[in-house]
Amino acid sequence: MNFPKYLYRMDDAERFTLQNNCKYTMDSSIMHNPWEYTYDVLKSCGFVEDVKNCKIVEYVQENTGHGDEDDISC
Repeated sequence: MNFPKYLYRMDDAERFTLQNNCKYTMDSSIMHNPWEYTYDVLKSCGFVEDVKNCKIVEYVQENTGHGDEDDISC
């Protein structure tokens, strides 16, 4: 299967980029070993292939400082 180079999180348009191992990582992650996600996992969580399809949602999220903000749990 030919995976798209980018997938976007629907609620904030955060971009994830396809890596050589066919998994996606979040572009803005500052971690040295960022979390990796498969295409199927991201699509099942509502990720889209075109940023134009995103519906930005304004919400306040408490940052615990433990890195759990990057957790992709549908």
